[in-house]
Amino acid sequence: NLNFKKKYCTQRHIQYHFFITPDKSLVCKDFLPFEVRGVKRNYDSIKELVPDFINRVDPNCYFKNDSHINYSGGKILSYCYLNQVDTNLKESEFNQVLDGQISVVDGFHDGDLTYEKNWSYPEEEKKRYLKEPTITYRNDFLQDKSDVLPEEFKYVGIRETKYYLNPKGFTNLKVLIFSDSSFDFLKDVLSTYFKEILFYWDHWFFNKELIDWYKPDIIFEIRTERFLENMKYEIR
Repeated sequence: NLNFKKKYCTQRHIQYHFFITPDKSLVCKDFLPFEVRGVKRNYDSIKELVPDFINRVDPNCYFKNDSHINYSGGKILSYCYLNQVDTNLKESEFNQVLDGQISVVDGFHDGDLTYEKNWSYPEEEKKRYLKEPTITYRNDFLQDKSDVLPEEFKYVGIRETKYYLNPKGFTNLKVLIFSDSSFDFLKDVLSTYFKEILFYWDHWFFNKELIDWYKPDIIFEIRTERFLENMKYEIR
């Protein structure tokens, strides 16, 4: 699957990068309500093909009430991903880019682990996990241009495609990002590097028609590690 995508993109002079968001259950395994006797990593099945950044994140990079990485973790991973594209990009230089584009906002977060379908503990215990204090990163210069998308690309099931322009982008590059919902916590920091950003939610649907229409310079495929075990096309 990866070799096909790399070949497809190379033939069209597009850079292709596949990245993994490390699972919360791996990074935060000491907080699980049971003893972890063995650790299985889906990454191990493709470790010769893709980079691994699990050593760059820690439990502070994840929400307590959510299965996803948080915005601080997203900031760390965004730099790791971009450094694979631009090996000359120093972290200090990247932080200067962020200082010029990103606002830091204090707020609260209600995560997916508190949803009724995911909560298996007494309702009374849920209260202390609601409204988790969080730091949110917002790119002040992103312009939402999703209305110009052709109708066939505007949604994948119920998931909305997002198309942004960034007049303050560090480069003039156009990126197409195939990802799951972890991208929500990467978007604003990752977008500081690019002039145009197109996010397409999918589970393994490599939409060639979208690629031909958008003509990106770079394609990122960003997957939460647990989904590597379920490589099928889902619409929901």
